Amino acid sequence: MGMPIRFALVVGCLALLVVAAPSRAQQDYPNRPVRFVIPDSPGGVNDRSARIVAPALSKALGQPVVVDNRPGAAGLIAWEYVAKNALADGYTIALCNSGILTLPLFIKDLRFDTLKDLRQVMIFSELGIPLIASMASPFNTFNQMVAYAKANPGKLNFGVPGFQSQSTLLIEAIKLKFGLDIVVVVFKGPADVPPAIYTNEVQLSLFSESTSTMGVKSGKLKVLASASGARMQSFPDVPTLAELGMTDVGAGTLVSIAVARATAQPVFERIVKATQVMMDSADVRDLLNKTQIYPVVTLTEEADRKVAAMSQFYANLAMAIGIKPQ
Repeated sequence: MGMPIRFALVVGCLALLVVAAPSRAQQDYPNRPVRFVIPDSPGGVNDRSARIVAPALSKALGQPVVVDNRPGAAGLIAWEYVAKNALADGYTIALCNSGILTLPLFIKDLRFDTLKDLRQVMIFSELGIPLIASMASPFNTFNQMVAYAKANPGKLNFGVPGFQSQSTLLIEAIKLKFGLDIVVVVFKGPADVPPAIYTNEVQLSLFSESTSTMGVKSGKLKVLASASGARMQSFPDVPTLAELGMTDVGAGTLVSIAVARATAQPVFERIVKATQVMMDSADVRDLLNKTQIYPVVTLTEEADRKVAAMSQFYANLAMAIGIKPQ
């Protein structure tokens, strides 16, 4: 009987080691660099956001936070990597925006669930989305644009940073509401659209507030309206789409940090605490404000709820304009 008892003791000890190993790993988190995956090329608003907060997050975690740009497919490449391909150990985090909520409205067989497979750590900004026009366009207001588009069907081009994007939904909603024939031109990513606007290859698009501000200051574009809950701080005289009659289109975009849903709770809580320290930094908040990425802190479960509500908003919008996943 001695052998079975010794065998049982060995098995029991091994089991304890298996249980204890992840626990020690969680307690030691982080003990190596953290990868911060960005769904954007260098220079885009997501990239700028990440590079503002990354140094403060690194300081709060006590480890380097390395920005990893993975542009393409309207964010799909970056977000799928964090949700499904990387280990859910807290060493890979994602910068998300509201574009992640439009993917399942366009793509039928996503390999991940944008709500269930990612867990929100913090929403750190809520941005208005300006509807902008090239300087060469023959109109200066939204209503003038509508009149021109009706008189010249098919002559205006609208640039979107990937077909499966928030911009596509919003322009299709505008077209439906006002009965417009505007050609949608699909680009590879956000950084590819501004040059096309500046050269008048496309006449319309939706930009970030910071990119729009730089474009207006340099005399390269004009702002016609905004998709936002309230008028933008940078353009207080520019009406929202809701004010122009599109009362069902009030949302801007959310900018958040998320991790794989399977991330262990102690690790998740450590990341949450670090992001709170990050956003308590006056330097971070000042830099965000200076680039029109206005800080608005919403944490964990509340952030999940806000993201879910915006997801439903875009699902309703897609249904109204007849967009179905393919």
